Amino acid sequence: MHLNPAGRCPNNRGQLYYNHVRYHESIDNLTPADVYFGRAEAILAERNRIKRDTIANRRLQHQLQVA
Repeated sequence: MHLNPAGRCPNNRGQLYYNHVRYHESIDNLTPADVYFGRAEAILAERNRIKRDTIANRRLQHQLQVA
């Protein structure tokens, strides 16, 4: 039993990294904290918007080069 209920490491660097920084492929490259706190939908929507805008911009650039 540990006196520190958060675990062995007093500052929890490993746990903070795993839950708040490290992206997990099994949950759509989100952090567990993003999923837990309900931010997943907004993050995925923003990623999709950026992807659509990038593809549209790239198509436009290609069309301008061809013309």
